[in-house]
Amino acid sequence: MKSLACFAAMLCVWAGFNRPAEAGPHTATTLNVTPRSTLLLNGSSNVTRWRCSGSTLAGAMKVAAPLHQINEVIDRIEDGQVSALLAHPETAKIPEPEFDLTIPIDALRCSGGRPMERDVLAALKAIQYPDITVHFRQVRSGVEHDIDTHEYRIPVLADISLAGVTREVEVTIVAERIDRESFRIRADVPLKMTDFGIRPPQALFGLIKAADRLTVSLSLILEPDRG
Repeated sequence: MKSLACFAAMLCVWAGFNRPAEAGPHTATTLNVTPRSTLLLNGSSNVTRWRCSGSTLAGAMKVAAPLHQINEVIDRIEDGQVSALLAHPETAKIPEPEFDLTIPIDALRCSGGRPMERDVLAALKAIQYPDITVHFRQVRSGVEHDIDTHEYRIPVLADISLAGVTREVEVTIVAERIDRESFRIRADVPLKMTDFGIRPPQALFGLIKAADRLTVSLSLILEPDRG
């Protein structure tokens, strides 16, 4: 459920998402993907469902605003005291973040054990293209805030590179603040392997055939760069 005041405040934030980033290095925030983050590849075959998981992820989100400003904007939205944001919209603007994620394919562990992992590595052409990469390019439309769960739904345009092919996809990110230095973003991204030039894996001389469709599920914990 969303209130009109929260909607107006999110318009202020959305206006900031459309500005180019101009902050210097001392006012920017880098949020790194932590080891508590996970990725799942969920698929099916003509016999059963399958899953591969990975937690060896490398990535970061960069925001051209200090962390205290990001937290202040979230505070005002979540406590319902949005009048300050509306009166001074320049303080409510968070520049559009930059985000990149890299997933090493050989670190994935699959439900079928080593035989399935070998099939996945071969299908994804991991020798030539060892990583899956995700790059968020642009926030597509207004940010929605759920006042009950304090989750933010953000449609973004992303580039996903897999097996040497890059495709543009629209992804809805669900973001939340865990505490003042920890944030979580989640997304489920449906893909077709053939869109990336991938032949769905087969086993037992073709008796077991993976379906073309799979879902990439991300649950990422982001924390500030302390370097």
